[in-house]
Amino acid sequence: MEKLRIKEILKLRGMTMIELAEKLNINRVNLSNSINGNPTLKSLLKIAEILEVDISELFAKPVAENVVTGYLEYNGEIYKIESILDIEKLIEKMEK
Repeated sequence: MEKLRIKEILKLRGMTMIELAEKLNINRVNLSNSINGNPTLKSLLKIAEILEVDISELFAKPVAENVVTGYLEYNGEIYKIESILDIEKLIEKMEK
């Protein structure tokens, strides 16, 4: 399972685990066990609602250095970019 960002988001919101647990009507220990174990979708949805974020924001996004990812539209065509090489190939195509 991906690492959850709940503690990070709590900090950004100026909220504590105890406050979140109170809003969920559970104790802090149960909240901590749930977060560090295998939380249910229902509990994650509730946490996201309380923190006012989309559920997807609760999951840590892997950070990789020097990674290029995206889509680029050129002359009505959309190109998926996954590397610097993809960018170089597209530039070559644009120069022709």
